[in-house]
Amino acid sequence: MSPKVKFKMININATFLILCLGLLFPQSLITNNTYYNKADSLNEQKEYLQADAMYQRALIEFLNNKDEHAVAWTYNKLGGISLDTEQFDLAIERYNKSLKYSVSITDSILLGKTYNNIGLCYYKKYNFDSAIAYYDSSTVYRKSRPYSYTMTLNNIGTTYELSGDYSYAIKYYNKSLIIRRKLKEK
Repeated sequence: MSPKVKFKMININATFLILCLGLLFPQSLITNNTYYNKADSLNEQKEYLQADAMYQRALIEFLNNKDEHAVAWTYNKLGGISLDTEQFDLAIERYNKSLKYSVSITDSILLGKTYNNIGLCYYKKYNFDSAIAYYDSSTVYRKSRPYSYTMTLNNIGTTYELSGDYSYAIKYYNKSLIIRRKLKEK
């Protein structure tokens, strides 16, 4: 059995266990933020299996409390774990759940980030047309955040470069560079 298959099986079992515990003990003594913060710490240490389980536990709490903002960010974090572990389809599924909640709460920062991350998933799957479409969606939300915006423009350039369309790649790299230079002048 490959390590990726093992991770998926362990991940599913851990998630199921966490979901069952959440149903048995809905009045947790530990706050929602504690699960989320612990998951962030584990994620930073690349302890993805444990981080995923903690985010899942936090997600249960956030869903029970109808905290759509926290649900949206948690799905985004779960998508990040799936992306980091090269489970691109699961990452896209989780990011799409994040989008669903992000749209309902109109969180433009999270929308820009999530569209960019879905683009990255498609880029890693060598589906360049979808990657560019999601990156384009990201730019709509990131224009007011210059550093994030330039990162997405750079991602578009990289995608065009890898697909062999060098003229478009240079166009987007130049756009990114112009904005970055203006930021340095301020």
